This record gives sequence, C-alpha cells and structure tokens, in this order.
Amino acid sequence: MPGGSGPFTAVVADCNQGGSPWPHQVLFIGPGTKFVASSDLYDANWKTHGLTGPARNDVESMTKTKTGLSVNVSAERLNDASCYPGGSATVTVKVAGGKVVITSIKRR
Repeated sequence: MPGGSGPFTAVVADCNQGGSPWPHQVLFIGPGTKFVASSDLYDANWKTHGLTGPARNDVESMTKTKTGLSVNVSAERLNDASCYPGGSATVTVKVAGGKVVITSIKRR
C-alpha cells in the first residue's frame, strides 16, 4: 500500500490470550520487513457514527486505496455487548509520521 514513508504491507494480527478474543491489530511493515506502525482502530470518534468502536476479532477485509487502506470491520453499536456486535463499518487509514491515522469511518 502507498504511504508517506514508502510502500507498506498491511497484515492483521489476532490474539485470544486467556481464551477471550481481543481487537485485531493492523500491522504495517515496511521494506526489509521493518515494523512501521500498528493500530487497533479505536483512535477515532466512533460515537458520531452511532458506534463505540471495532468489535473483537473485527477485521473482515482490507483493500488498498490510492492513499492508504480501507478496512471493513464488525463494530459495536452504542448498546451492544462486546461479545455480540451488531454493526459494521469501513475505516480508512493511512500511515503518517510513523503512526496510523484514521481518515474516515463509514457505518455500513
């Protein structure tokens, strides 16, 4: 995927430490397999979209865009239990200054 610091590879890391799923981490790897940045996609104002954030084991798919990455996720609605998310969203991100920046959230 494109980025301000060069091309990146994006991968999803999964964890269920203690038998409980945790939010996915989207990892960005640069040339030479150098770790660049990661995000659990929480760093945004989800409530303006009627959501509280991405659900556990949330990433459904990712697609490269001209300026970053589009990530489809399961999402928790305002009154959902964490284990039973009822929403979904598309989150657009880019890597800038060694950090993942969420540029948009669209409820689906």
